[in-house]
Amino acid sequence: MKIFAVFILCFAFLNGCANDPKISITADQSVLNKLTRISVINFKDAPGAETGSSGSIVANAVTLELMKVPSVILVERKKLHSILEEIKLGMSGLTDEKQAIKVGKLLGANAVILGTTSQFGTSTIPIFLGLFTVYKDVYNVAADIRIVDVETGMVVFSGSNSASSTQSYEDAASKVAQGIVAKYGEAVSRTCIQ
Repeated sequence: MKIFAVFILCFAFLNGCANDPKISITADQSVLNKLTRISVINFKDAPGAETGSSGSIVANAVTLELMKVPSVILVERKKLHSILEEIKLGMSGLTDEKQAIKVGKLLGANAVILGTTSQFGTSTIPIFLGLFTVYKDVYNVAADIRIVDVETGMVVFSGSNSASSTQSYEDAASKVAQGIVAKYGEAVSRTCIQ
């Protein structure tokens, strides 16, 4: 019974691993207040990622977390694809900040979120349970995120975070997004109070 309890504790600990995000706010409070219409652009994939959609997975996680911030209006991502087709940009090729700003303006957004998935891989850890060892896959995700004012081209907020999960890449990406978006939500809330 003790062995099973140790296994459950180890599993719970590993499943909840997320770092404290590093953030930088480079805009004053009034600028953050006006950036309410935001579009999330697919992130750049991690180099050597085990799957070719690492950027899309993290961008989706950021989008879901932004939906929880009351002062943010998300610009529909379906419109993004048609606009990208119209100006002949591929979704995976959109990493240039100037192009992202152009797309944001076409969408009617006043800010775009860009990012890079810097880590997207698995590791295996041993969990020692007395007489035997269980090996568990751990999904590791790290990302750098920038919010850019489409009017000025200025990066108003940036953050980086990493997380691990024993469940899936999506779960780890969600933890990365939660940390950064929570900090952004706090910054926006402070501006609304003042």
